[in-house]
Amino acid sequence: NPLEGILLRYLADEIWKLIHAADRAENNGLGRKAAGGLGGGRKDEAYEDMIEAARALNRRPGWQAQALTRKLLNDSFPSWFPWLFGRVLSLFPTWFDAKHASVSTVLLTGWLVGPAAVVDADVAILDDEDRVRGPGWGNEPTGWVPGFALGGLWRKEAGAGHSVLIERCRVLEQVGCASVCANVCKAPTQAYFTRDIGLPLTMTPDYETLSCTLTFGATPPALENDPAFASPCLTQCPEKSAHGGRRGAVAALDDDAPADVCGKLVGTSMKPPEGTLPHGY
Repeated sequence: NPLEGILLRYLADEIWKLIHAADRAENNGLGRKAAGGLGGGRKDEAYEDMIEAARALNRRPGWQAQALTRKLLNDSFPSWFPWLFGRVLSLFPTWFDAKHASVSTVLLTGWLVGPAAVVDADVAILDDEDRVRGPGWGNEPTGWVPGFALGGLWRKEAGAGHSVLIERCRVLEQVGCASVCANVCKAPTQAYFTRDIGLPLTMTPDYETLSCTLTFGATPPALENDPAFASPCLTQCPEKSAHGGRRGAVAALDDDAPADVCGKLVGTSMKPPEGTLPHGY
């Protein structure tokens, strides 16, 4: 599919642009490869470029990788889009938005993450919004629930169709790095949906099976309490192999990090030092 190659090349180019801009802002003079033009190269080459760009972004402090990726998500749409889209979503109950978001995710992200399916959510992690928005406006449907929609029949049970299961995330499989998953994908995507758009999203990667569950209508936990940010360096992590240590190139970012946890996922790598977040991040 030529469109997939174009999308992947665009994503790689935009990541490299962010890295270059951050380098210039910090005057560190680090030279990095720029991806090719949008029109050239095979799809597999475009995917490799995107993976390389994600790894390069992840070599920055964790908080900055998160901020830059969130900026990329916001810059991919007009500045008014998150506000307007959030206002439109607020006209409908959370359960209605979550079901549509799940179906849309399956339809729109296969080119990046691979096969996925709409599944039921773990009710225990869903927000109890009925107390705030009123009965039927949170995650618990009341009254009439539409009996049809893209992705199959809707059911009235709480959490039905609120989640997406990515069977084996193509990005995580290719990048082989828990910190890329957590800092370049999970944290910024959660922040974009939950804070910028206003539809809570919790992403739960499984570093053993390489699957990932996206649950709409569930506010994510603080990063310091999130199990995804307490993972050992993955066996196949290329950063670990390249630098000859169990914790890889990221160990120096936080000398106090537990030895069995990837140093890019804990402590000071998760929050910007005071006054160091550049304007526009």
